[in-house]
Amino acid sequence: MWILARTKPKKEKWAEENLKNQGFMTYLPYLHSKRYVKNKWVALKEVMFSGYLFIKVTENTSKIHKINNTFGVSKLLLNRDTGLPHALSNNEIESLTKIVKKNNSGDMNKGDEVIITNGAQNKLKGTFLSKTKKSRAKILLDFLNKKHEVIVDLSAVQKLI
Repeated sequence: MWILARTKPKKEKWAEENLKNQGFMTYLPYLHSKRYVKNKWVALKEVMFSGYLFIKVTENTSKIHKINNTFGVSKLLLNRDTGLPHALSNNEIESLTKIVKKNNSGDMNKGDEVIITNGAQNKLKGTFLSKTKKSRAKILLDFLNKKHEVIVDLSAVQKLI
C-alpha cells in the first residue's frame, strides 16, 4: 500500500531524503523534457507531480505519525470519510512507473505529436512518422498550408505530452 504526502514548495527531494533516512521507501517520479529558455532549448529533469511524494507503507510500519513531522513534508493526504491516509494500490504505482519509463525512454510511435527542438525548424510542431536510421526521424510538418515530410536528427525531436 502507498500513501501520498504533500510537500513544502520545491522541497520534494529534501522530503524524500528525510523520509528515506527514517526508513521509509519513497517514490518521486521524474520526467525528462526540453524547454525553450532564453532563446535555446534546455534539457530538464522535472518532478512529475510537483508538491507530492509517494510513500510505501507496510503492515508492520508503526511510524506513520512521524511523516507529518518530517522536514520538507507539509502533510499527509487524508480520506475525508475515514480520516485515514489516502491509500494507493501497488498496481496504481506500477502503472505510473510504466508511464514514466515510457516517457523518459524517448520512444516514439507513428502518429505521436512532436516538436522540433533544434536547427532551422526550431519550435515547429509535427507528427512523428518513422525512424529512418539509428539517429534520424521522419516528421510530417503542416507548414504554409502544405504537408511536408522532413528528416531530422532524432535528438532534435521531443514528444509532446
